Amino acid sequence: MTSTAVPDSSAEISGQTAQRLIDEGNALEDQGRFKDALEQYESALGISPALARAHLNRGNALLALCDAEAAAGAYSTALAHDPLYAAAHYNLGNAHVRLNRRQEALAAYRRALELKPDFADAHVALGALYEDLGHWRLADALRAMGGRFRRSPRMQRCAGIWATYC
Repeated sequence: MTSTAVPDSSAEISGQTAQRLIDEGNALEDQGRFKDALEQYESALGISPALARAHLNRGNALLALCDAEAAAGAYSTALAHDPLYAAAHYNLGNAHVRLNRRQEALAAYRRALELKPDFADAHVALGALYEDLGHWRLADALRAMGGRFRRSPRMQRCAGIWATYC
């Protein structure tokens, strides 16, 4: 006997639709179509406004479009919905770096690492920030720590895009 998962409620259907829109936005973002991706994320938020992942991805698209202030707001909203979302803390740190708010960036990266100690991208970003601040030993140690963990290919691609465009 096989069973097919059928959504139980309109809320579940809405959640699935929002997830589909986020996935479509991610695919557009991977193609460099950030404005189109942003529209998908905003559509997802129109359906599920409390979806932290949609706020996070909206922030990523905004950061890629060089709107670091709006991106920081999107990441903060994601954290209001899910304070333990390590990726949102990490990306908030990236936005703060863009805005030259180094102390806020340090706090965001540290919080991401408290929540997820094996977060390679956060180790690398924190190391780069310490290097920028002249703390060479800390920078070297964090970069070495980041190298011990697998870095996300999508995060590497996004970091390269953000560094290139803004």
